[in-house]
Amino acid sequence: MGRLRSLRLERARVMLRTQPGKRISTIAQETGFSSSVQFYRAFRTVAGMTPSEYREAGITEGPAAAPIVPGLET
Repeated sequence: MGRLRSLRLERARVMLRTQPGKRISTIAQETGFSSSVQFYRAFRTVAGMTPSEYREAGITEGPAAAPIVPGLET
């Protein structure tokens, strides 16, 4: 996976945690994905769950909250 895509996914992860009222399609657009479908596929591939599942899980602490991209801290 390219560095830019990794950075986009990491930013999306932070936004999903910190902006629970923001639509996922808006987060996808604001993080540079051309479509929600592309965003969902990329997120699920890397995080092992959809953006909706990630948000619903309320992941804020522990190993699951570790950056999607190793070495990138939020």
